[in-house]
Amino acid sequence: MIAIWTRDPVKFEGQFYHIPESKIGPKPAQQPRPPIYLAGFGQYAFDRIAKFADGWNPAAIRDFEGFEAQVNQLQETAKRASVTLDIVRGWAEDPLFIAAIGWLVIGLADNHEC
Repeated sequence: MIAIWTRDPVKFEGQFYHIPESKIGPKPAQQPRPPIYLAGFGQYAFDRIAKFADGWNPAAIRDFEGFEAQVNQLQETAKRASVTLDIVRGWAEDPLFIAAIGWLVIGLADNHEC
């Protein structure tokens, strides 16, 4: 995806997908490219996020304690990988849910602590 968004021509030979040398457009207006956010939970997902993404989309938060533990786990993963990750904001529309954990998401993202 990053190659498609950032250069021409693009060629890819993978196990499941093949792109012959091609010019693919239009390119995104956002430069150098739009951010990539991945969802998922657990160490394998966090490893992929640290390797391939700009941040985490916490798509299914069940409780504050679990969310806090996952944020801490993601922070440790990012630190080991020497990367800075963001957490998607605006992922919940429920005011009670935002009141319960929104301060943590916004505070960490604003302070670049994850």
